[in-house]
Amino acid sequence: MFRQLHADGFDTAILWMLAANPTRFFYEGLGGAVVGRRVDRMSSTEVEEVAFAWRDLEAPLIRRKLAPEQEEG
Repeated sequence: MFRQLHADGFDTAILWMLAANPTRFFYEGLGGAVVGRRVDRMSSTEVEEVAFAWRDLEAPLIRRKLAPEQEEG
């Protein structure tokens, strides 16, 4: 996602997700900063959401390159 946004000329991104979603730690690991919280309604249930922002889309790409490559197979 970051690579494509950067290739398309964008330099920032914001991603909203459910605050209780355990995969939010993945986005924190990519350098996402919490920039907002809100309560939204899904059907008849209120859910808390959190926004992660990247102000420099090159940062997650560089961070990814530092991770060891995994062998396919």
